[in-house]
Amino acid sequence: MTQQELADRHDLSRAAVSYIVKGRTSRGQAPVVDAEILTITRLLEILSPLDDGARERIIGYVEARLRSEASAAEETVC
Repeated sequence: MTQQELADRHDLSRAAVSYIVKGRTSRGQAPVVDAEILTITRLLEILSPLDDGARERIIGYVEARLRSEASAAEETVC
């Protein structure tokens, strides 16, 4: 997903997404390291060489696995 696509999806400006991805504020303050943003950035880098179909299959598979694991964990708690 491009920074513009992320911005559109989350109702942000592309510049705001850029600052988040780079771990900076608009005033150039010290970097802010956010584990979730860092993970998203790494995933985007890993998926970038793949075509759209391959990315969609991988994301779909991972999403299904995460939901399955969450459902199994929820069942053990109840």
